[in-house]
Amino acid sequence: MKHYDGSVPSTLFARPVRWVQLHSLLLTLSFIFIFALSIRLYDFPNRIEWGPDSGRDILIAHHYVNYNEWAIASPYSIGTDNLIKKSPVYYYLISFFWMMSQKVEIFFILFVLFQSVVIFPVYFIGETLFDRSTGIVAAMLYGGLSTFIINAQILH
Repeated sequence: MKHYDGSVPSTLFARPVRWVQLHSLLLTLSFIFIFALSIRLYDFPNRIEWGPDSGRDILIAHHYVNYNEWAIASPYSIGTDNLIKKSPVYYYLISFFWMMSQKVEIFFILFVLFQSVVIFPVYFIGETLFDRSTGIVAAMLYGGLSTFIINAQILH
């Protein structure tokens, strides 16, 4: 007959520890993603800033949706001496999101989500070119680098 000696059986934690070991990469990337989102959405909506082209882009999307006029050409970007044009597909994409909710805050959240999801391709590129730890470091740098955080807080 065995009697209880007060110790925790090792099999109690074996299954959760094994699960964490199997899913450590997913947990790490998820943590980086949530961290990046929380930094970029800090003090939302008070930190929304307008980029030079964003007002025009939202006006164009508003015009497309409300007047049902779909252009095949797009205006030039500001500050480029008329050298760069955005693709009309860009305005169609914005118009698609504008149809769902005509609020600037929704655009900002979508922009932040698009920028934060890039953490996953950054990891896979780093892992493909070098190794797993390089991919994780690259994802961490992209997730926490101040340039990308400030850029995410400007609605382009």
